[in-house]
Amino acid sequence: MGKEKLNLGCGPDPIDGFVNVDIEDFGQDVIHDLNIFPYPFKDDQFEFVLMNHSLEHLKEPVDVIRELCRISKRGTRIQIVVPYFSSPNMWSDPTHKSCYNWHTWERFNGVKILRRKLMYLSNSGFMKSKSLIMDTLININQVIFQRFFCYILPPSEIHVELEVQ
Repeated sequence: MGKEKLNLGCGPDPIDGFVNVDIEDFGQDVIHDLNIFPYPFKDDQFEFVLMNHSLEHLKEPVDVIRELCRISKRGTRIQIVVPYFSSPNMWSDPTHKSCYNWHTWERFNGVKILRRKLMYLSNSGFMKSKSLIMDTLININQVIFQRFFCYILPPSEIHVELEVQ
């Protein structure tokens, strides 16, 4: 295919320069059910993988990460955005199959955690400016935040960057 960047679960928003994959036909490069393994790619094919709000819809996230390790070169960056487990958004969508918190990423083999960040998102104009303050507060110490405050001020998302080992 010639492209070395992969966008899994692209939905109706494929990204130029990426191999875009989704189960439904949105005019992307590849139509594939990400619950079915192996993925239709060669070993060590990709250098960057993006999964934006798609991993939580899949049945076997451990198998997904294992498959990403197979199709990615050593050192590949995998950027994942998923709803945070205490977010109302996590539980309001009946198509979500799994939830994620600060420690979830420590359970995956074959990848190293490079970054994790909790995001408190709001679409309203007033709260958008406040979300920078909230993002800073909830990320001062994420482990303590998750233990004591995550249901009081629930973040919307967790952003994670992994590296294939």
